[in-house]
Amino acid sequence: MARIYKKKNKKGISWGYRVYVGTDPITGKDIRKSKEGFLTQKDAKLAAALFERQIHNNEYIQPSRMNFEALCKDWERYYSQDAKESSLRARRIALKHIIREFGHIAIQKITRKAYQDIIDQLSIISALITYQVFIPLPIWYLSMHIH
Repeated sequence: MARIYKKKNKKGISWGYRVYVGTDPITGKDIRKSKEGFLTQKDAKLAAALFERQIHNNEYIQPSRMNFEALCKDWERYYSQDAKESSLRARRIALKHIIREFGHIAIQKITRKAYQDIIDQLSIISALITYQVFIPLPIWYLSMHIH
């Protein structure tokens, strides 16, 4: 349950919330996140409810400075311990194309929809190449390759 509070500042009154996120597995201390600067109590309550829903649905990702490429390299290191070389090669090829799109972006900035859109685009391109279907190229395909 979020705690909604009122704060007095130079510009007048603003509202904020504080939400329990969980327990730090290393220190055992409670983790709470807060956000301030809402103009009304209603805005603060709505934002707190949205944040709590993200936590409840396991959609909240702790902010970090790790970008997508670093995450892929880290995952590849663990994956390569048990995987066959051919499987590892296939994953590297697939990830190369995704890293081209998301490599420099922080993990928490990538939405499920954006990731799925890239996967869908890559599957269409793969189908065009595999089956040698010659159709007019969509505009998004051209914009991806003209930088």
